[in-house]
Amino acid sequence: MSSHEFITINKEIAMRVLKKMALATLVAGCVLNATALLAAPAADRQIALQMYTLRNVGTLEQQFFLTQSAGFSAVELVGDQGVSRDELNRLLKKYNLTVTSAHVQLEALRRQLPETIAFNRAVGNKVLVVPYLQPADRPTNARGWQKLGEELNALGARLRKEGMRLAYHNHDFEMKKYQGKTGLEWLVDATRPNNLALEIDAAWVSRGGQDPVRLIKRTRIGCLPCTPKTTPVSGYATMNATSRPWARACWLGVKSSR
Repeated sequence: MSSHEFITINKEIAMRVLKKMALATLVAGCVLNATALLAAPAADRQIALQMYTLRNVGTLEQQFFLTQSAGFSAVELVGDQGVSRDELNRLLKKYNLTVTSAHVQLEALRRQLPETIAFNRAVGNKVLVVPYLQPADRPTNARGWQKLGEELNALGARLRKEGMRLAYHNHDFEMKKYQGKTGLEWLVDATRPNNLALEIDAAWVSRGGQDPVRLIKRTRIGCLPCTPKTTPVSGYATMNATSRPWARACWLGVKSSR
């Protein structure tokens, strides 16, 4: 199959998938019609595509092509996307995409912070998001979550001095309670709002048995774009097949983990 044929076929698939995802996008609690969303001027859209969504689709250039074709003008990166900063800048410019944030593993922040800062600054990104804790890094008690929060607070303070911002993306394991509070709450309470923001994954909060809206209000910390995802009690589903209170959340990011 030629590159052109690949792009044509996958564009059709991606357009169907991404338009369905756009139907689920809520801004300020209002449901947006997918057609109106995709037809709106780029400057009016506050929607970014998480590049993890297209991780199994061709090359990075093909992924950016599909992203632009689906009407997105911004992306959230996964690390360095496996390319040099010069190549990433070339592709971002070619497809008129800007970077809203990047998922960066905690280990990279611990061991390669100067390099990580330099790379992201070079591609115009100012927000680094801890996307996932490896099992070995997951605290097992309240004090452990506090210590992790203290570490992230220090990292966030250092990034702030560099003109950048640190955020944390949750899954369901942070929803386990210790002494009456979730792990995420213990973590957040050990930080200062200007040193750590949250990128709330509402589906994982719900799957973890907690209310996303209550959690957002409880943490009293700045939130980056929330991530709408279609996770029922187990596995994945279409948005209409889930029982989540989506109308009460504000979603500004689009992602599929399937």
